[in-house]
Amino acid sequence: MGGAGWNIRDAALLGFVGAILTLIPYYVNIAGLVLVLVALYMLARAYGNDNIWRYALYAVVTAIVGSVLVMGIGFTVILTTILSFPRPVSPTSFSHAVLTTVIAILAAAYVVMVISGYFWRHGYGELARSSGVERFERAGWWLFIGAATAIVLVGIALYVVGMIYVILGFNELMSRSQP
Repeated sequence: MGGAGWNIRDAALLGFVGAILTLIPYYVNIAGLVLVLVALYMLARAYGNDNIWRYALYAVVTAIVGSVLVMGIGFTVILTTILSFPRPVSPTSFSHAVLTTVIAILAAAYVVMVISGYFWRHGYGELARSSGVERFERAGWWLFIGAATAIVLVGIALYVVGMIYVILGFNELMSRSQP
């Protein structure tokens, strides 16, 4: 049992299951993310290290707010671009404007991913220092490198490697905290 009555083993189990669920597409990964966040909150309290929770929360808030802003601004820019063209529209100029807008949206989404990855790196780094489970440190680095290299699509595989390290870290934490 950790500080404030939080059970480290139960938190690790929640994180373990949640991390596995984050690898399943569609809405299942959102449920997994919620479980991971609850686990990180519990572990932050158990270890008395609020930075574990703070960085994880920053990562998720950055991803959500950034995604909403990127989509909203992207939709507005595309709509404005379409409505601002004189009639009749030249296919070349229209496709050039849309392509430029899509590239700008993807670049903004990339920046959001890297910032979120940065926060995940620090959150899992704090968890590694508090728990003594080195796999969390590696997980944070793989998640950050995966986000940073997502622009070349290799990052998606590296992100999955990071999540596997998260799963292994929670598994190790469960076995270390056997009753």
